[in-house]
Amino acid sequence: KTKLIYFNHGVSYLGYKGLLRYLLLIIEYINCSLANHIIAVSKHAKHELLKLTNTPISVISNGSACGIDLKLFSKKNIKISDEMKVIKNKNCFLVTFIGRPEKRKGFIFIIELWEKYFINEENMKLILCGTDVDINKYTKVPTKNIVNMGNTKNIPEILSISNCLLLPSLHEGLPYSIIEAMAMECPIIANNIPSISSQIENDKNGYLIDGHDHNAYFKKINFIKNIANIKAIKKLTNNALNEVQKFDRKKFLTDYNKKIKDILKSD
Repeated sequence: KTKLIYFNHGVSYLGYKGLLRYLLLIIEYINCSLANHIIAVSKHAKHELLKLTNTPISVISNGSACGIDLKLFSKKNIKISDEMKVIKNKNCFLVTFIGRPEKRKGFIFIIELWEKYFINEENMKLILCGTDVDINKYTKVPTKNIVNMGNTKNIPEILSISNCLLLPSLHEGLPYSIIEAMAMECPIIANNIPSISSQIENDKNGYLIDGHDHNAYFKKINFIKNIANIKAIKKLTNNALNEVQKFDRKKFLTDYNKKIKDILKSD
């Protein structure tokens, strides 16, 4: 007997408003209705999908789409290229954003934050990844301290030299940038929304910001910059490194294989 398994990577309609939200909601409802079983990437996604359907829903292992390769994302296994050494000079503080150039992902928020507080800081750089666009179209004035890496494959290396990762998303399923940053011992500052707060415990393995607030992000970046807080930051990244072990890809794929077999055997 043929079975249709719907692997939902994020309940996307939650990140939109108006007609587009309604259309995405309809598509989500149809996908759920057609499926014999749904696999969600997080407990939060499962909670939201249960509002739409009676179809059985599972979260494999601790969630995510495919776990994370902890050998690839390991600071001790990274060799810094000459290109990255130029970006990360001795006294430069690197703030990184990973995501598509969309308002929903926090891209516009990041540009506004940088122009408001850091545009003239010569010892700071904003590293943009996944943003294959002309940044000058989004900034009010040309800037020298924004480095646009575009659709780069060098995320492990970039995170290994970054001083913090910013994730001001308005909606996420289970954001891989968080578990990748945790694995690379890079402090995370992120919006306090359900899908993110299920991974980050504030002040324990990352920092959560309420209200999509520029000033709160500014203060937390300065907290990380302050050399007096180096022990607190190290404790935070150690906790994050321990947390990310539960997303190990080897374990995820074992559990994934078992779950698919169980679904196919079920009535």
